[in-house]
Amino acid sequence: MEELQIKDLLKTLRTRFPEYYARKEKEEIIDIYKSFVLALSDVEQLAVVGALKDYLSNDRTGYPPTAAQLRTKAKAMPEYMWGQMLEEKQPPLAIAGTQRTRREILLDCAVCMATDKTKDELVEWWNEYADNTPLTDEEIKKVWNKAKDDEYRY
Repeated sequence: MEELQIKDLLKTLRTRFPEYYARKEKEEIIDIYKSFVLALSDVEQLAVVGALKDYLSNDRTGYPPTAAQLRTKAKAMPEYMWGQMLEEKQPPLAIAGTQRTRREILLDCAVCMATDKTKDELVEWWNEYADNTPLTDEEIKKVWNKAKDDEYRY
């Protein structure tokens, strides 16, 4: 976690446990902050968030978690939870099952190019601008047929 994220975490804890932090002196608050920075600087933020959620839902002491408790919970997180975290971390527009390879995207571009080019011009465009790996005969045929089919749709 970065220091700014740790500050936000401590603000959250201060909101959840106001009485605990109200009794602390300024030096104690600074020590708590330093301990969190030291303990959590090499831990992924999502893991700490998961650890905090787990702590808040299971702990009945009425005290906020220590940096060491959050670190231990974050490091002990089961593998399946890491998978969930990584899925949540994906950009919002990334829809599962629709991600395509670079070559597939370039082939769609080639279909557009093929609508007003000859096959030779298409191959020349591909080799010069699109990709270092030449089009196969099968790909040329697919692109050409799709371009000609698409032409009649408009």
